[in-house]
Amino acid sequence: MPRDKRKVADVAQTREERVKPQLQLFETGKSWENEWQGMPEFDQKNLKSFKDIKVHFYTREDMEAFAELLDQRITMDTQYIWFPEQTINRYTNMRYVDKEPVSQNPVKEIPEGHEIVE
Repeated sequence: MPRDKRKVADVAQTREERVKPQLQLFETGKSWENEWQGMPEFDQKNLKSFKDIKVHFYTREDMEAFAELLDQRITMDTQYIWFPEQTINRYTNMRYVDKEPVSQNPVKEIPEGHEIVE
């Protein structure tokens, strides 16, 4: 085999050897299935709007008239509205827990034979 072709073959083999272990990272199967045993079913409802449109106003008065027609508050900072008006729930500050929350100032029991020194 000519020298140049050997170099190409060596490079190809080296690349193949490098890529194979990386592919194995993604071919591990569904490892989450073992962790998901006994978990409750989860059904994500589609909360997207049916139709989105952009509305353009020539003047502030036009915008205010439109807001009055819809009986909704529209300001210069308003990026979107729902019609009819919807209450949008925010979940970023919520979490699921399986126990009562821990008190911010828990009362600690003093182990026998110890005392509080102030």
